Amino acid sequence: MIFTRVLLALSHCVAPALAQSEPTKPLSPISRNGAGLALKGYDPVAYFEVAKAIPGSPEFSHEIEGAKFQFRSEASQALFVANPTKYLPQFDGYCAWAVGHNYTGPADPEA
Repeated sequence: MIFTRVLLALSHCVAPALAQSEPTKPLSPISRNGAGLALKGYDPVAYFEVAKAIPGSPEFSHEIEGAKFQFRSEASQALFVANPTKYLPQFDGYCAWAVGHNYTGPADPEA
């Protein structure tokens, strides 16, 4: 009986840890507009560095999975290139509400 309780208790602790260690799969290709721009050309690093949406410049860009990200400065671009997973948009840039309802839709980078 005690063994069963210990085993049950461990399963509740280990299962979440195992689930977290599994690699996450991308929802689908990174969302981009007709010009191939991710986030409609807004700088993904700006959300973290200045906490607001700032348009990027074609002068500073980096491509991942066919999606072109633009940045407001060379420094912002360098941060992204050094650690893209830190700055990639959640849900691959699709609208979080739509994803929560089992479909994809374009996101508003200023929302």
